[in-house]
Amino acid sequence: MKHKFLLAGLLLSIYSCKTAVTNPIYPSKKVEIVNPDYGVLSETEKTRAGLLPLMWRCFPIKDVEVKYRTWPYTDPTEPQKVIEIMCDFEIWVSSKPFENVYHGRRGKPESYCKDFKAAWNKLTQGEEHICMDGETLTKGEPEEDEDSKKMRASWTWDKIKTKKGCYSFWDGYQCIDF
Repeated sequence: MKHKFLLAGLLLSIYSCKTAVTNPIYPSKKVEIVNPDYGVLSETEKTRAGLLPLMWRCFPIKDVEVKYRTWPYTDPTEPQKVIEIMCDFEIWVSSKPFENVYHGRRGKPESYCKDFKAAWNKLTQGEEHICMDGETLTKGEPEEDEDSKKMRASWTWDKIKTKKGCYSFWDGYQCIDF
């Protein structure tokens, strides 16, 4: 009798190990679609299958505001103590049922923010909708803001896109057709 339990336990552990290996934790056939995309995104941009989450979100431009701040920065490793003006910006979206905020990844020289603002104006002039691609630790789900106590989804932006083209944090006009 003791051997039957031992054999049953061994078979059960072998079977459970086999299923753990052959059945992935995350299904690879999951398909997400941006809805609505207002005709801004291509088929490959608005549909993603597999393990990577789809991070494009599209909004009416009238609900989007860009803000940036500047500050003086001195590189502590430079002996001449040159002061450079740095900047960082946020893209605020007044969407329902909660706000979305897109942040930059780090401070950049002020010239970068001026270039971004020029690209933003060029891409959004006369357009009604904008789509933004970014990364989030909360899968786009809102969290309560500590200061305002409002629910807000926070993102780190990668790309912005309208029907006129695209601008990327990494490569500037990497996907633009002007």
